[in-house]
Amino acid sequence: MAPDLDLWAGSIERFKHTGIERVSAIHRGFFYWTKSLFRNHPWWHIPLSLKERMPEVPVICDPSHIAGDRHLVALVARRGLEVGMDGLMIEVHPEPENALSDARQQLDPAAFGDLLEKLFNLNGSANEATSSMLEELRAEVDVIDQVLIWALGNRMQLAGEIATVKTAHEMKALQPQRWKQVVGKVLLKAREAGLRPAFVRKLFDEIHHESLSVQKTSAFKRP
Repeated sequence: MAPDLDLWAGSIERFKHTGIERVSAIHRGFFYWTKSLFRNHPWWHIPLSLKERMPEVPVICDPSHIAGDRHLVALVARRGLEVGMDGLMIEVHPEPENALSDARQQLDPAAFGDLLEKLFNLNGSANEATSSMLEELRAEVDVIDQVLIWALGNRMQLAGEIATVKTAHEMKALQPQRWKQVVGKVLLKAREAGLRPAFVRKLFDEIHHESLSVQKTSAFKRP
């Protein structure tokens, strides 16, 4: 459940080392500390990277556990097929409301049959498919936005702690050499990620400006 490609690949390799050659990976989504539209966040790039690293290993998508809600299962199933998953694992129950576990995410047989028809007979409209994809992609964006806010909040908290150390040693808030090092590192990472350096530089200039404000405020409040 950890969003770590190396852990997933390592688990598969351990099975193979015991002589078990027929191994499949099940993509059930990944646990994350922020809430989103889904029970488990899909992070599609991880199973897709696994397929690239281990093309002989089928990767089966489990829309039920990713969605956590029967109303979202079709959306995730469609997306799984679109990105190239090798199959789907979907929970079905004759009376989902009476299921002993995971009742919210299970489909009844009629809903399952309708889903199969839409997925494989392509009776769904192009607009419906586009709407589903947009909903899923926007849900991923929402999670990433939450992660960004979490990261910024923690960064500013650290800025306050740094201010305490600087004040104790009578250091200035602005440390030009340190800032130069930070900029160099983030611009290098930006290029590796395919981001425009000018955009990243502007973003981090704003972050640095806010960080200095936090440090000055924290130092002023210190008794």
